[in-house]
Amino acid sequence: MEEYLDSNDYQLRDINPGPIEQAFHRQQRKSYKRDEHSPIQEPFLDGIKSIGDKPSHLHPLGFVYRWWFWEILTIALSIAATAAMAVVLLEFDSRPPPELPSGVTLNAIVSLLSTVAKAPVLAVVSTCLGNLKWQWFKIPRALKDFEAFDNASRGPYGAFQMIIRSHLLHTATVGAVITLLALLVDPFIQQVITYPLLPIPTSNATVPRAQMYDAHIYIPNLDSGINIGPEFGMKAAIYKGIFTSASPSDVKPDCATGNCTFPLFDTLAICSRCVNVIDLTTSIEHNPADEGCGSSFVYVQTNYTYVLPGSTNVEISSCTSAGDFVSGVAMVSTVDVSESISSSILGISNPITSLAILQFPGENAEGYQGTYRNATPLAWECALYYCLNTYNVSVVNNNATTKLVSTYHSETGTPIPYSSLEDTTEGILQRPSNSTVTTGNSTFWIQNGTVAALSQYMNYTLSGQFQTENTEVPYGTFVNDVMEALNVTADIGSLMDGLAVSMTNYLRQSANSGAESQAQGTAYSLIVHVHIRWAWLALSGLLIAPAIGLLVTTMILSMRKGLPIWKSSSMDTILHGPDNGCAKVGQSVDAAAPKAITPNAMMVMGQNSSGHWRLVHPLPSGHRY
Repeated sequence: MEEYLDSNDYQLRDINPGPIEQAFHRQQRKSYKRDEHSPIQEPFLDGIKSIGDKPSHLHPLGFVYRWWFWEILTIALSIAATAAMAVVLLEFDSRPPPELPSGVTLNAIVSLLSTVAKAPVLAVVSTCLGNLKWQWFKIPRALKDFEAFDNASRGPYGAFQMIIRSHLLHTATVGAVITLLALLVDPFIQQVITYPLLPIPTSNATVPRAQMYDAHIYIPNLDSGINIGPEFGMKAAIYKGIFTSASPSDVKPDCATGNCTFPLFDTLAICSRCVNVIDLTTSIEHNPADEGCGSSFVYVQTNYTYVLPGSTNVEISSCTSAGDFVSGVAMVSTVDVSESISSSILGISNPITSLAILQFPGENAEGYQGTYRNATPLAWECALYYCLNTYNVSVVNNNATTKLVSTYHSETGTPIPYSSLEDTTEGILQRPSNSTVTTGNSTFWIQNGTVAALSQYMNYTLSGQFQTENTEVPYGTFVNDVMEALNVTADIGSLMDGLAVSMTNYLRQSANSGAESQAQGTAYSLIVHVHIRWAWLALSGLLIAPAIGLLVTTMILSMRKGLPIWKSSSMDTILHGPDNGCAKVGQSVDAAAPKAITPNAMMVMGQNSSGHWRLVHPLPSGHRY
């Protein structure tokens, strides 16, 4: 009579073996004999330490060293690879791409280190899941859970199945989540390194500015009877500002690389200010008189006086025949304006020029039949004056942008020859104390002859009138171009702004702008740089922490539960997996099976009297596993 192991109740029972079987089992019994200090050894499992070992009897350090040394070393490798990757990226961040031997790129190095960091984590997770698989059956569980754990340790699909099976929520679920998150590591790593073009200072850049305005015009020359006005460059700027649009960006910086920056700088400039005073304008109609109006026919001439704010009177006249409108002005511009207009209405003292403009768009219509008393004209009061402008200039991809930051005008203004040319003195503007510009010369200067010449020329250029469509004029008469522009412009304020900008642009680029005629800046060359987006690297580091936690938890559970450390061993699964019976040598297992094992069969880790562990059917109530 020999004793055979029946896995259905995992107890010993007697059967009648033959001679061959008796010899075989005698050898088995010799191999199973052990004292209380020796682990079970089986002759056909030589070298597999886990069988029969009791890890809970070992000192914790000895336990860790004996069973989990390689897993700890593997995690250390992952930490080292991640740290090396961070060091490499930190070394080359914000620097040009390295030139490595054999055409190796920085991306290739980072990808390699990422793989070295990820693979050990997945290996440790797989080991932990494999060992937790056996611990799961410390109490009776369905046999199909065994396969679920096994699949989870092999890849993402099995890990996903474990997560969605709610009854499997367990420490092992952490490992399943890590396995799935590991799929994102490679795409995330591809997002870590970018190669933007970063500006590197390479040379100096300049942009024109004006510290002074000296056209070398002298007062005695202006009082000789013939006034030639300012230099041709300023005259051209005046006409350009009236007839075309102008922008501060028309002044181009000297930027060799096409990408430049400049600190805020100020410059001598010309500014404008206009106020629409239509609601403050009144008119006085004088009694008509029978006068010729410049024709052989008898016309009736009517005079009108328009009173603008600041005690400025503008007089016009019209001609009618038999009550029908014949001729009159469509627009009138006058500089015969009292100084009080600039100071009281516009807030500008001693401007270059101040003027009043009246527009009669209704009366200018062809075929108009009526009188000036039928409508109120559009009325403007404007001034041009010296000022200080502060600009912010930058150049990006050869596109220059100039933004006006602030403008300043002295309350005392600049000296304008209202009384006589001989009284004209130099104009001086001092940078205000609250200016955002703190470097360079703070005093800006205009030569007195230049002050007088420009004022005279602006008064001459902007004075006049434009006749209506019905006005009779001699054949071949040309219109005044400036008056025509003032007549057709609906927004006089915008026209005057453009005029001021054009004159300022000339001042900044003129040879008369003084020695400090250039604002200094920095030119940048765009160089390819390595830019590290550290947030995308976080996933690689975040996988290690839960993997360490999973490993530590698995080790603690292994010690406390005292189960063998079989991990993901396929041999241990074969030797200690579920079995439904034990047959004689040469007899079919199915033939000897007392009951069938199905995926839903309840199994538990059981240990026989010889200390052997395996998955068995639960014993009846009252029996010990």
